[in-house]
Amino acid sequence: WYQRRVRGRRKMFFFQRQKPKLMLSKSWLKYFLFAIVVFFIFSLSTVFFISSSLDRNAQDQNDPLSKLSSNDERKEAVIEAFKLCYESYERYCFGHDELRPLSKRAHDIYGNMGVTIVDSLDTMLLMGLDKHFKRARNWIEKNLKWDKSVTVSVFETNIRYLGGLLSAFDLTKDKLFLDKAEELAIKLLPAFNTQTGIPRPRINLYSGLASFHDWAGSSSILSEIGTMQMEFAYLSHHTNKSIYAEKVFKVIQILKQNSPPDGLLPVFISPDSGQFTRRTITVGALGDSFYEYLLKTWLLVGKKIPDLAHMYYLAGDSIINRLSIRTTPNNLRYIGEDIGGSVKHKMDHLLCFAGGMFALGAQHSDDKKTRILHMDMAKDLTLFCREMYKRQLTGLAPEYVNGASDRDFVPGQSDYLLRPETLESYFVLYRLTNNSMYRDWGWDIFKALYKYCKTDNGYCGIKNVNSERPPKDDVQQSWFLAETLKYLFLLFSDRDVIPLDKYVLNTEAHPLSIFNSNFDTINLL
Repeated sequence: WYQRRVRGRRKMFFFQRQKPKLMLSKSWLKYFLFAIVVFFIFSLSTVFFISSSLDRNAQDQNDPLSKLSSNDERKEAVIEAFKLCYESYERYCFGHDELRPLSKRAHDIYGNMGVTIVDSLDTMLLMGLDKHFKRARNWIEKNLKWDKSVTVSVFETNIRYLGGLLSAFDLTKDKLFLDKAEELAIKLLPAFNTQTGIPRPRINLYSGLASFHDWAGSSSILSEIGTMQMEFAYLSHHTNKSIYAEKVFKVIQILKQNSPPDGLLPVFISPDSGQFTRRTITVGALGDSFYEYLLKTWLLVGKKIPDLAHMYYLAGDSIINRLSIRTTPNNLRYIGEDIGGSVKHKMDHLLCFAGGMFALGAQHSDDKKTRILHMDMAKDLTLFCREMYKRQLTGLAPEYVNGASDRDFVPGQSDYLLRPETLESYFVLYRLTNNSMYRDWGWDIFKALYKYCKTDNGYCGIKNVNSERPPKDDVQQSWFLAETLKYLFLLFSDRDVIPLDKYVLNTEAHPLSIFNSNFDTINLL
């Protein structure tokens, strides 16, 4: 009995000792399951982190601009974009007008006289691309002639070829460019042989036969006849030959005589009678640079022709009072068009230059009220143009927009053609206000250009600013190198690069020095 009892106690003791071991194994099971969960979460986190890192690395590779924050870095990125464009042009169609980056062939619509070369001269000089400039100069010296039997736009030839050559002369004092410019101006003079002296819009460089645009009937265009004064005045000033200035300022005389009281001129005019032929008033296409050149020519000649200033400020006030429109619901402000007496709620991207124009005019006005009124218009209009970019899927603006009562505006024509006008206003407003916001806005445009317009062989426009994969138009516009990239470069450059108190930029962004000596204005106005 005793032995049985002892053995029983031993058994009880055995089972009592085993019980904690059983509890301990359950705890280890819990710990094991907990460890598995932690390991699983840690593994997922690690995979997510590695995946995110790879995505960021891939994004950085696809978007190398994301890490560029300093103005010097951004300026260098713009220079690299220019080099890609120009070197591709040199490789595939040097001597022709423009490059088609996708098909790697020429696009000749300006007389096939190397417009990209001439349009890019001052951009290369400003960017310090001396080797590129030397090759361009050699081509101009050996190949650029004006004796081709080709009919060209007087306006386009003036702002691109004549303006580009004069700016290259201004920056280098190399007389080759001045001589080439004068040779071209002589070829353009027969266009002025009309009953009024208002030039016809097209001319054959070989025969001197002047003609009209097919789409304009027997009319000349306001923006074309009013956008030659800077270049021809500069040529007269530096050749000491008054004939060039006399031709273009006679045009201003006639426009002044026929100007309505508010200073806003219709865009179609007869070169034979001097009368306006249609009742269309716009600061966009067909009218834009006439108003720009009233102001800029006045500044270029050292403010020696006060009638230009009077005409400009009168028109500027009327644009603000008659054509500016407030949107709903966000109270933005833009400039519409006057079609036969009624305002059309439409604005071209081309008109985005006017933010810079109004700002520059405000800077030089002697009237405090005008300075405030015009600077407010400059900032409002430039903000509207910013919204034209910001609200599109690509971050690039459409060719024009229409007012919309429920959402401020909607795209009209959805193409983006590498246009520079908004960047011009950013540049001018940054220089005049020192507000770095305009630099940031400009960088946003460049990033969008890089993402949607860049190809292996340059940049081209897109056909739909609200498509994730917009088709490209296969044209590298010469103004992209002359204006768009130049304004970006200047936007990120120091203020002493083309200071606005010493230079005036023509409508193709070619800088010309303000006249230091007296400009002979006798019999001009």
